[in-house]
Amino acid sequence: EHLGMAEIFAAKKDTLVVSKNVPEYVETEYRDPQTGALIRRTVYVTEVNGTRALDLYSGWDPVKSEPKFPLESLPTRIYSLVTLQRLWLSHNLLTAIPPEICALVQLRELFLHCNRFEAFPEHVCKLSFLEILWLDSNEIKEIPGEIASLKSLRRLHLDKNNIESFPDQLCDLRNLEVLYLNDNHLTAISENVGNMRQLRRLYLHNNKITDLPNGITELHGLVLLNLEHNEIRHLSREFQIFQSQREGKEAVISVGHNPGVSVSAPKLKVFAASPSRSSSRSRRHSDQIDPVKVYSEPRKQRPSLPDQYTHRKLSMQF
Repeated sequence: EHLGMAEIFAAKKDTLVVSKNVPEYVETEYRDPQTGALIRRTVYVTEVNGTRALDLYSGWDPVKSEPKFPLESLPTRIYSLVTLQRLWLSHNLLTAIPPEICALVQLRELFLHCNRFEAFPEHVCKLSFLEILWLDSNEIKEIPGEIASLKSLRRLHLDKNNIESFPDQLCDLRNLEVLYLNDNHLTAISENVGNMRQLRRLYLHNNKITDLPNGITELHGLVLLNLEHNEIRHLSREFQIFQSQREGKEAVISVGHNPGVSVSAPKLKVFAASPSRSSSRSRRHSDQIDPVKVYSEPRKQRPSLPDQYTHRKLSMQF
């Protein structure tokens, strides 16, 4: 039997002391809508290669095409896990993240994709050590200015949402290396995008972008820029020079399938691993598992890898 909270935690001078002899865990409840049965799960904190992680991924029912044991809110016990560094909350029914999340001061990786967020969970922006944030496959409409507080962020997934604008504050993320904003409703990119000097991979395909700012030519570290399937009608001379220079260094700048862009010869392209909104929900993580690959023709759909494989390979994608 599980020990009570009093036996696990000792509060002393407003400091939470965690017993080293008792494993940390949270308990979740889910009521089956068809049978009415109450399903309880106990999920323990794990530690792999020095990283303390909690996995509250709901699981996926391929027959019903829906989460198996979805959470609608976070268990309150989770906020006592102050040494947690990685937290999976994907494929649930979450619509908000409460301010208590700020107690997880050591959190570095947070996975919130495939939920039901209509607004960006702003309390996440107070997690100053956060390096990886996945919020793709939701219904988010706007990126708040508070995102500029995430100074340590290196990887940000906001693809497959309903985002309409690229705020200037996003460009304050000077350590960002990978940014997914594809499959949204963007019509423009901030002129300050050139401030993101560490950016190496930028995914902007499947939007409604009409013009490219000159600032994008200042991203000299890019190895991949995908601008396919937008509404771009003109490429400035500055951008064409930038494209030629980057491709000369084996970078891939993909601008095909735009009404004002003619491609005289087939170019090698990187097809971003961003499956459709529906198909991404059947996988634990919607990003590609293999390293970036170059293709000259559209590739065939790779078969989905076993769930436990995608789960363990995530930290190896950088």
